[in-house]
Amino acid sequence: MERVPEEVLRAVAGRFSGAAADRVRAALQALVGHVGELERVCWCVLFLGEGDVTRVEQHARAAIADHRDVLWWAEYDGGETRLRDLSRGLPEDVQARALRSRGGLR
Repeated sequence: MERVPEEVLRAVAGRFSGAAADRVRAALQALVGHVGELERVCWCVLFLGEGDVTRVEQHARAAIADHRDVLWWAEYDGGETRLRDLSRGLPEDVQARALRSRGGLR
């Protein structure tokens, strides 16, 4: 059975606590079985949520309707130019992992 990736759940735990974290996890879990590219869509939903639980829930519902919208909103400039690739995580998390792998961040 497909599940929200552990790395995504760790990011949720680092950004939300208590009932807010529960709501975010539930919103992301609702994506399972309804979207292609689950991990990338989860990252996009978190990115678009900007730390706000209600926005995360809104974008999760939008992703269930058509996950391509969420990918486009999060990664593109409103046209055809891709601004970021969230398939590996949120920009600050990807940067931190790269620094850690080079021994520059603990």
